[in-house]
Amino acid sequence: MEINFIINSYKYLLVAVLFCCSYQAKAQTFNLVPNPSFEVYDTCPYSNLGSQIYLAIPWTGPQVNSTDYLNACSPVFGVPIAGINYQYARTGVAYAGIWTKEGTNYREYLQALLLDTLIAGHCYFVSFYANLINSVPFGSNNVAAYLSYHADSIWNIPSWMSKVLNYTPQIVKPGNPIITDTLNWTQVASIYTATGGEKYITIGNFYPDSATLGTGGYYYIDDVAVIEAKAYAGKDTIINKGDSVWLGLDTITGVACTWYVNNDIIKQNNGGLWIKPTQTTTYILKTIVCGITTYDTVVVSVKATGVEQLKNRSSQIISYPNPTSNSTSIILTKSVTNATIKLISVIGETLLEKINQTGNQFNLDMTQQTQGIYFIEVQQDECIWRTKVVKQ
Repeated sequence: MEINFIINSYKYLLVAVLFCCSYQAKAQTFNLVPNPSFEVYDTCPYSNLGSQIYLAIPWTGPQVNSTDYLNACSPVFGVPIAGINYQYARTGVAYAGIWTKEGTNYREYLQALLLDTLIAGHCYFVSFYANLINSVPFGSNNVAAYLSYHADSIWNIPSWMSKVLNYTPQIVKPGNPIITDTLNWTQVASIYTATGGEKYITIGNFYPDSATLGTGGYYYIDDVAVIEAKAYAGKDTIINKGDSVWLGLDTITGVACTWYVNNDIIKQNNGGLWIKPTQTTTYILKTIVCGITTYDTVVVSVKATGVEQLKNRSSQIISYPNPTSNSTSIILTKSVTNATIKLISVIGETLLEKINQTGNQFNLDMTQQTQGIYFIEVQQDECIWRTKVVKQ
């Protein structure tokens, strides 16, 4: 994404599994776009004429499915080879293809019904990736996305050859440049504040030739996303000592991002960053989007001798009751010895700490804490268990 913002649903998980001694209980990002990278299909593309986007369920093309569908399973519209064109999918083995400018006002579009209706006043991160094909190295601008309340059909337009859906798209790459990269995937992304009720996404060029720059363009499209905009620091991971890893996402205009370690700011105005820790470290991302502040954390575990085979998969940590109004019990499925237990704020500040704890059940008094989300951490040597708890 062009934002290093954190898109993460705060579902209050009660159980956090220990992955090789370090796991952060966190909810997954929820993409409202069905089949976002076109991997799911009814039948492998078979026609050498293309125009089979309807095979990538539930995608469609407003103009009787003239939009193309390409998949590695196809001998004619394949991936990475399709005729004289060559391009790997950004993810998976499939993508779509559309004309954004060709002939006189000829257009092709991608359209899908979202998995849920957008909520008025909520902010969403909307993104897709485009790649100009090798055989049409000209390109156009106005490669955009439009969110709407209803499906659109090009056949509603009187002239069959004037295939332009005349709407103002909300999602355009900053500066609206001509996308000319035939090697890399170019992201088109923006933050969108819903008016409420939007339930379709359509991708293409919504302007006539007279308002479009470039002599013509055919683009592959991959990885379409509509996600409620919240902080997302990334998935917990394990690396070898000396390795680097990318956290978060890309950076997008209009989102303020700040990264913390131990309450110290390490990076600002970046939704993502490369890090090279020398020891297991918890990183905290704070984002402000549409006036709303959200936080997320990610734990990077460092192994001096490489990543060991995952152990103790059955080990769990439970906080009960959760939410709580006063105290909560911490229950582990295996006993610990001389462990340290911490209550940590969303910005990484240690609020309570108990040392030299032994056993598998402990009590944590939270009566002095304000309402909000907190993290409980139990550490024994190199092993770390973490989970979230909500104070009501």
